[in-house]
Amino acid sequence: MYATPDTLWQLLQEVMMTYEQVMNDALMCNEPSGSPIMVTNNLFTFTCYSLNKTLFYNSFDIQIVSEETAAAIQNEIIQCRMGSSSPKEPKLFPSAALIAMKPTTGVKRNNATANQKGTGGNNAHKKSDVNSQEFVTIPALFSGPDRAFQTTYPHLLCTTKQKDAVLLDTKSGATGKRPLFYFYIRAKTWSPSGDDFYVRTLSLPFTISTRRNQDCQVQRMNSSYTATCFWMYGTCSFNGLLLNWNENPLTWTQFKELTRRYFMVNGEVKRTMEESDYALLEDKMHCEQCGDDTDDQHGENCISFKNILCSHLRFDTDTVQMRFSVWRGILEVLQIFQDPKAAVKTLWENYLMHGFLDTQAVMNLLIPRHNCMVIRLTYILGGSVCVSYRTLRGEIVHLEPLELKKLQAKSILEYISDIAETAKIDYLLTYNLDYMPVSSVIEKYFKVDDVKRVRGVSSNITDKGPLNHVTHVKFTPLRVAVVACREHTPRPSPRPSESHDIPSSSSSESHYLFNVPSLPQRYEHHHN
Repeated sequence: MYATPDTLWQLLQEVMMTYEQVMNDALMCNEPSGSPIMVTNNLFTFTCYSLNKTLFYNSFDIQIVSEETAAAIQNEIIQCRMGSSSPKEPKLFPSAALIAMKPTTGVKRNNATANQKGTGGNNAHKKSDVNSQEFVTIPALFSGPDRAFQTTYPHLLCTTKQKDAVLLDTKSGATGKRPLFYFYIRAKTWSPSGDDFYVRTLSLPFTISTRRNQDCQVQRMNSSYTATCFWMYGTCSFNGLLLNWNENPLTWTQFKELTRRYFMVNGEVKRTMEESDYALLEDKMHCEQCGDDTDDQHGENCISFKNILCSHLRFDTDTVQMRFSVWRGILEVLQIFQDPKAAVKTLWENYLMHGFLDTQAVMNLLIPRHNCMVIRLTYILGGSVCVSYRTLRGEIVHLEPLELKKLQAKSILEYISDIAETAKIDYLLTYNLDYMPVSSVIEKYFKVDDVKRVRGVSSNITDKGPLNHVTHVKFTPLRVAVVACREHTPRPSPRPSESHDIPSSSSSESHYLFNVPSLPQRYEHHHN
């Protein structure tokens, strides 16, 4: 028997249909590549790659869908690969948030009415909502280095303005989990059969944080968003294209390893947290509200998602009563590292400052020494930097914590310079328990030439005379110095001593005044 033209054509159609089904998900999208938190009104760059260089795409449709819708899309893609549905006519899925394209030409968008394409909404309330749509269409571009068609657009933004979409997360319960979203990419391409068909994929999951105030610090304000992404990517429970939410607790070892990596990546530092830096938190991860009902694994305590978001850490003064979570404290510390004005990263990377020490450990460091200061991280005020020093008279002084707001006004290097000058402290005790002269630290890491130089001023108002009479005056600049509010200023000492302790000359007792006993140089950690 010989094949007839009809059977050959039918066989060819089967081959082309199989080709379309195999190519059904030949896309890869690693977005969001920067941060897993999309802040409304903030622009981001979007890129989607092709996994098959033989596909010629026409355009890419980008849509934001919810976690539940993403699961339905994945099932649809699987059914298409199995031949149960056709890639030529994929199902339509609802959007969970609107998306917009900002023109790359610099033309301002009209702030009148939102675009109705794809039932994008009615009146625009913000500039970011103008041109918001259920999905945006981006043309395909040919990439020379990859030798394949892909899509890239530099100015996309998302908004939570809704139309027939619900943002409620049915899985959150009372744990504090934020809703998760995916980019749904649907690319139109040509088939050997002469028709068009669609290639689809899903991006990495992300959250959408509403920016209520353009001046607010988003990471500090939305700790639950970063915690949701940290937990989701940390537990890493894959299901095909989806990254499932996992409520299973982490062991204490897993939590430490994940937070170490999180600190290094987001703090952009090479020096990571040590085992001793977690001593403060080890016994403070659970309370009655967040519970400790998780079973121990391999003899270790377990940490649940609710534990890291529970506000059971506290800091109280006569004017401030502060409650914050473990995760909020981690974010506050990272904020300090991320701000270049604070210069904390410089001290940290050069091992000039310590990690998280309890008060007793700080005193154990300073009691055998004098005329030196210790700089450390602390969770006081959510997250800050503390400076403690011991004077010649045997006093150990803990200066008030320096939170981000203060470090933005004056860097930690400026504080060190002022403290050394006013308190007559000559040495800094490093993480390796070495003495480094404060003058050497300032000279090496803090350029003060511009601060101290005499400034020349030319003006026609400094002296009497005609309008065109200009005089030149040299002004010596002033700076705001930090002075500890104390009744007595201790006398300076020429160099630190570890073998001789000088008792206090004051008979009155103070909270930070100690009669110095003889203790060894190294210290053991004590838990409060």
